[in-house]
Amino acid sequence: MIKQLKIHSLFLLLISLLFVSLIQVHADSRTGSIDIDYKGRTDNQEEIILSGAKFEIIPIQYVENEKWVWQSSFVDCGVSLHDTSAEARNKQAKQLLEYARKKSVSGNQQLTDSTGHTIFSKLNEGMYLITQIGSVKNGNDTFESAPFLVSVPSDIDGYFMYDVKVEPKVTWLTNNVPPSVPEKPSEKNPPEDTNTGAQVKKTIWIVLALCSFGMIVILGRRLKENSN
Repeated sequence: MIKQLKIHSLFLLLISLLFVSLIQVHADSRTGSIDIDYKGRTDNQEEIILSGAKFEIIPIQYVENEKWVWQSSFVDCGVSLHDTSAEARNKQAKQLLEYARKKSVSGNQQLTDSTGHTIFSKLNEGMYLITQIGSVKNGNDTFESAPFLVSVPSDIDGYFMYDVKVEPKVTWLTNNVPPSVPEKPSEKNPPEDTNTGAQVKKTIWIVLALCSFGMIVILGRRLKENSN
């Protein structure tokens, strides 16, 4: 009886160890995803689905023995990720993107579909840099997103989520409406020819001089006649 209890206890112990091992293996191999929902707003606050936008995802850090470790391509980037505020994250993302471009580090690229979605799946635990390649147009409007950081898993309302949904902050760049044709400038009077003006003035002075001379001659004659 005692022997049977020992065998039974040993069997339960083996089952427990196997169960714990399976849980550990599952935890170590768990992957996640980042679902991008890309929409924009025009200057009149109209929501627009942005399809055909190209996004690139670049691994920055990975988790090893419950510690965050830099990917080999970013070991010397000199960027600290300790500050997790939104403002700091925005600055960190820009710095990391600048470093990645300088070192020619690239990642997987995907386009948003007709609903403005694209999903980067089978992502290991870690920190990821996501950036839009170029801008995207919708009608006459142009939009782009600044680079941003996403961790897998992400702490959302106190829960660690492996399947993360993000809505990038979109900037409305410009309304590419063709410029209106400018009105034809009104015709202006041609500038006065200074030479012509000078000639007119000269002619007037000559006429006045002749008239004065004539009046003097007439006045002289009358005075001569009266004296006789």
